[in-house]
Amino acid sequence: MTACVLLQVWVYPELRDGRVFFQADSDSQLTKGLAALLVEGLSGCLPEEVVRLTPDFIEQLGLKQSLTPSRNNGFLNMLRLMQKKTLLLVSADTSYAAASPPAADPSRPVYSAMLAKLTAALQPTVLEILDQSHQHAGHGGERGLARATETHFAVTVVSAAFNGKSAVARHRMVYAALLTELDQGVHALTIDAKTPDES
Repeated sequence: MTACVLLQVWVYPELRDGRVFFQADSDSQLTKGLAALLVEGLSGCLPEEVVRLTPDFIEQLGLKQSLTPSRNNGFLNMLRLMQKKTLLLVSADTSYAAASPPAADPSRPVYSAMLAKLTAALQPTVLEILDQSHQHAGHGGERGLARATETHFAVTVVSAAFNGKSAVARHRMVYAALLTELDQGVHALTIDAKTPDES
């Protein structure tokens, strides 16, 4: 008969100057070491950088081959816990959205308009707008538009306005806020819309 041992992990994040810093501990030395790797790697990052991190880095660092499947799952669960606590932290800090929004850029009018409109419509705790237009140079739709340089975007929005809304309803809210931009030259918009308590 095999005994099942439940290991506990404690994670504590805090915001300093718009960046998140972590402390972590565990009742297992190995788990404590894995937690320390995440603390070292994620502390000092912007909250949106923590939230958008994918597990791919585990393979890139060669950790996956060194961990048993259960330890690998535990490592992923720690990452998800840190991402969830980051979302909760920035949603509880009412000064975060006002103190550290993405900066408007006069040289990128579409980006700046999207930034202003999504901020006003959704009051997000995390907002990231990634211009991917350079990856689509020569796109068929783009060739028909003179000076259309801002055409493809990926948007990550974390907002309490999405509470109780389906994925389709959330996307409609983003589309409604950006209706002018979508009508006047934005060809593609990838949306990642979350509530503060979703990881």
